[in-house]
Amino acid sequence: MPPPITTSASPPPPALLPHLPPPPAAASTVPTAPVAATSMGLTAGGGGKTVATLLDQYQRARLAFAQGIADCAAREAPLEHLAAPAARAAVVPLLRPLLLDQVVAVQQAAALALGRLANHSPQLAAHVVAGDVLPHIVYSLDSPNRFYKKSAAFALRAIARHSPELAHRVVEAHAVDALCACLQDFDAGVKESAAWALGYIAKHTMDLAHAIVDAGAVPLLVMCLEEPEVSLRRISASALSDLAKHSAQLAQAVVDAGAVAPLVALLASTDAKLKRQAICALAQIARHSVDLAEAVVDGDLFPRVLVGFKDMDGGVRRQTAVLLCEVAKHSPDLAQLLVNSGAVAALIDFLGESRGATARFPAVMALGYIAAFSETLALAVLVAKGVPPLMDVLATESEPAVKAACAWTLGQIGRHSPDHAKALAAHAVLPKLLALLTQPAAATTTRATSPGTSPSPARNGSIKKPISASPRGDDGANASYEADSPSTTTTSTSNADVRVKGPSAP
Repeated sequence: MPPPITTSASPPPPALLPHLPPPPAAASTVPTAPVAATSMGLTAGGGGKTVATLLDQYQRARLAFAQGIADCAAREAPLEHLAAPAARAAVVPLLRPLLLDQVVAVQQAAALALGRLANHSPQLAAHVVAGDVLPHIVYSLDSPNRFYKKSAAFALRAIARHSPELAHRVVEAHAVDALCACLQDFDAGVKESAAWALGYIAKHTMDLAHAIVDAGAVPLLVMCLEEPEVSLRRISASALSDLAKHSAQLAQAVVDAGAVAPLVALLASTDAKLKRQAICALAQIARHSVDLAEAVVDGDLFPRVLVGFKDMDGGVRRQTAVLLCEVAKHSPDLAQLLVNSGAVAALIDFLGESRGATARFPAVMALGYIAAFSETLALAVLVAKGVPPLMDVLATESEPAVKAACAWTLGQIGRHSPDHAKALAAHAVLPKLLALLTQPAAATTTRATSPGTSPSPARNGSIKKPISASPRGDDGANASYEADSPSTTTTSTSNADVRVKGPSAP
């Protein structure tokens, strides 16, 4: 019987073992670096630290690139180079993926850079849109970071401001719903950026304004009117004005959302730009119909609106005259209300104190609308000594549109009876009108006051509105902001659609 096999066998002799190298002192899970990595200083022992360093360098490079483009786009000289076809074709595709970067600072810088590029010109804005960045920007509005949301809303505003076509592309990207969600954000800066973007979209066409109303933005904008931040209230009033100006239906939507009372309350503000925007919004609501004008008046408009004529800011005084003009033109009852509230005397004082066609035009038209409805209302203008300031306008202003408006207003005052005509003759109105009629350039004024034509001098020329600085510090954009109206049209509220709706219309 063979002996049993034991498990503790003795080791073989040393001569039978192969020659092996000694084991490493410490085990490492990092693979051996290639020659290129070794030349960069990568060692097997410090691999984890080196990878973190490389990732940090990559992040810094992305951030430096996005911030550098944003800084260049904020200055005129580098921006001209960025606007070149070769440069913009290279920059926009590189910025696009950074909008979805894992680092929020990189996302914000990329959105800001694209916004500043788009803000420069319609051509650059169209190129940015062609780069398919709108879905990325709209998606980023859902970010929890408030700074990123502000930059994204700024980029949308910069694209939409240039033309209805670009604004329509923004709407097609479902940006309106995302901007409405931003109006419910806790941060006032996010709300302000969203309201400003919505205003720039709404200003272009009625269809774009309807898209914003259908998205439910109006009640949210009305709520923003009651926020403590002045800049937010200013931008919200501007957006509501841009919505209401297009049609009676849109203006009615603004009224139904309860905007009149907060807008009237803003007339007591100490901020001149805020008062301008509030008065302009009320004028845009009142201009469309008798019912809307009555809704504005029923919001406790008088007598607090007349305080605007004593404001130190010329834009506030002018917009007050515009609002009275838009209210007075609709019906004899509204014109009588202005007379009873003392608005005629305030308009005449403003006409005598102000200078310049832009400031005087709405006051001249307002007096003409009031006087056109009845001989009693025309007599109220005469009794308030309204003819001498009108004669001064006729003699000193060189703008044909203002001269035409003044001649039309004098005609509405004197047309009712021989007594009214005699009162005008006592102020030597007829010789002055005859002298203007015989001048070579008098054909424009004659056409504006002849039967069968519109009483509005807007057909013969437009009055440019002054453009002031932005109502708040923008996040890098050099966008202009209109002092008298948030829209970018060059014709004032009083110049557009001026019609006498009473039987005395020529």
